[in-house]
Amino acid sequence: MFTLQDILTSLRCILGILFFIIAHFSHAQLEERNCEKLKNLGKFYENLEGDILQSAKLFLSYQHQVGAINGTDNSGKDFNDEFEEVRRFWMGLSGRF
Repeated sequence: MFTLQDILTSLRCILGILFFIIAHFSHAQLEERNCEKLKNLGKFYENLEGDILQSAKLFLSYQHQVGAINGTDNSGKDFNDEFEEVRRFWMGLSGRF
């Protein structure tokens, strides 16, 4: 059976997701010019007339995961687990020659 705390936690999670979706799409529509800024994020060199290198850009990617589960299994045993891990991290350099 679900406790009041479980229900409130689930409700907070759902409301948080809904708030994020609504805020994200309304903000994204108003600020489409930010896409151009993000597109060039990391670019530190550009010379289209260069003989060897015309542009260079640094990039990185990071994925982090956090979770919490609790409940009762089929045999009636309670479980509660929280975890956090870095899933992926990499960086690199791209360029136009």
